[in-house]
Amino acid sequence: MEEKKDQNKVTDAYEDFLGDISSQFYREDKEKDFLDSIGPSSPKKDIQVNVGERVKAVREKKR
Repeated sequence: MEEKKDQNKVTDAYEDFLGDISSQFYREDKEKDFLDSIGPSSPKKDIQVNVGERVKAVREKKR
C-alpha cells in the first residue's frame, strides 16, 4: 500500500513536470509568433539627432 502511494506521488510529480515544460514551450512559441507579427522594429535608415545642437541648447537654457 505504501509503495502505491509513493508511485502515485512520483507519477504526479512527473506529470506536473511535463505540464510545466509543455507550457514553457507554448509560451515561447506565442512570444515568437508575436515578435514575428510586429515585424522588425529598427528603422532601415539612419536618423539624424543633432546631439551637439541639443546639448548646446540645454546648456544655454541653464544659464
